[in-house]
Amino acid sequence: KKTIGFLARVSPDGRYSLATLNESVYVANFANYRFLQVFYPTRGILAWAAPETGEMKALPGADDPDLAQCNGVWTPDGKTIIFCRAPGFEAPTGLEEMARYPNDEREPKIQYDLYSIPFNEGRGGTPQPIEGASRNGMSNTFPKVSPDGRWIVFTKCKNGLLMRPDGRLWIVPVGGGEAREMRCNLDVMNSWHSFSPNGRWMCFTSKAFRPYTQLFLTHIDEDGNSTPAILVPNCTASNRAVNIPEFLNAPYDAIEDISVSTAQHNAFLAYTEQGGRLLEAGQFRQSAALLAKAVRQQPQIVLARLTLARALRGAGDVAGAAEQVAVALDIQPWNAVAAGTLPVLRTATGDARPLAELRAALDADPQSVPALRAFALALARTDASPDAATALESVLAATPDDTVAREALAYLLLRSGDPRSAVAHLRAILSRTPDERNARIVLSWQRAASPDPEIRDPLRAIQNARIACRVTNYQDVRAVEALAAAYAAAGERAEALETQRIAVRLAERDRPPLLPWARGRLDLYERGGRAGD
Repeated sequence: KKTIGFLARVSPDGRYSLATLNESVYVANFANYRFLQVFYPTRGILAWAAPETGEMKALPGADDPDLAQCNGVWTPDGKTIIFCRAPGFEAPTGLEEMARYPNDEREPKIQYDLYSIPFNEGRGGTPQPIEGASRNGMSNTFPKVSPDGRWIVFTKCKNGLLMRPDGRLWIVPVGGGEAREMRCNLDVMNSWHSFSPNGRWMCFTSKAFRPYTQLFLTHIDEDGNSTPAILVPNCTASNRAVNIPEFLNAPYDAIEDISVSTAQHNAFLAYTEQGGRLLEAGQFRQSAALLAKAVRQQPQIVLARLTLARALRGAGDVAGAAEQVAVALDIQPWNAVAAGTLPVLRTATGDARPLAELRAALDADPQSVPALRAFALALARTDASPDAATALESVLAATPDDTVAREALAYLLLRSGDPRSAVAHLRAILSRTPDERNARIVLSWQRAASPDPEIRDPLRAIQNARIACRVTNYQDVRAVEALAAAYAAAGERAEALETQRIAVRLAERDRPPLLPWARGRLDLYERGGRAGD
């Protein structure tokens, strides 16, 4: 399934990587900048990948879909995994009242225990709780194993993991035993710790003295006793945090130069951050303008180019989007996202060659799901025939959580005159990803405008459109138009007119090609018309 690769770790010998997959994640963002966010998996499995062979498999013993299994780390010999485990549940969708600060009563309760499990060349084994770091009425997280393999230092807090106000560092023998609170702890949030190569020092971060984390050191003797914390000065700006520090095992003069200009990098970050927000809000032209500046600042950053391609595509510049993806693929020929997106974009521009190339690739390897997916999406862009639907259905049979393929199939079914099946697919998408705005917008239009009484439901259309508008902060002209159509379908003419006027202003600002349509809808509602007219 789609994953964020949460806290992935490479094995000591470099042969494997380990990460959490199939995760359900609780995220709440706060107004107080001292603790802006809580973030933790409520479900997930551990899986390993071997780049040399291309394998990726779940780790037996840490693959229970009903549990939250995450934050796995390797022992120095690469034979054992230490990881966090807790009873799992589906993370709230965001429609409920969310927590407003860490340890708010509205925050879902989860307390992780530390477990160990043999890696056994990927075959796993039976997980065992680590005495002293499990079943203690607290949440035990973010384990780090000392280089000599004797100790685990972990964070203990009331709930969740990472960046908790009450997080404190504890140390316990790798095989379990008495856990001791470390002497280096400061008053507020202690975490992001890492051992030095010789195991005698540990760095960590804390918010004891200011809202942004600072870097500290502590010395650890052979018996696991730590010294009071020592601040590392001048390692970050006054308005920046320092997180996830690591030691570099190299001579003191190994780094000759760090040449990235701070001002240039800060500008890049500002452009990408604001451009990303505008993209998610549906302001595609403004987003593309800022992201183009980011790409000019850092032309080798593939993610920035792919994000710019999304913005250009949203603004209707498919050729420009294809150009950015092509450059991204030149930089990273192995990038699967770019490789799968480029033929679809080129097909959308009317170029028939990519479709033929994709068909040939699929004929060469009929069992390849990525090849089938790329072919199906490209075919769906140009063809509403049963072949396109069949190809997409085959993709979903192999990967049922593929939102992009399911959306493409829903749109294809609408074009081919099967709205009931399309609505079923849209609802399936929203059951998995409630904030998927495109599905909500299209479903809202169907609920508002369909002549089919099994589909038409103006009140549910209003509900869907309001969620889509809220997700985009009422800045996506398509979401606002869907809400206006839903109001009109429900006979709420005044609300429909007011909302459609907002849509016209958004089209003038963001999407000029949509302006004639937006004005036409406004004229329709002024004459008393409804969504299906």
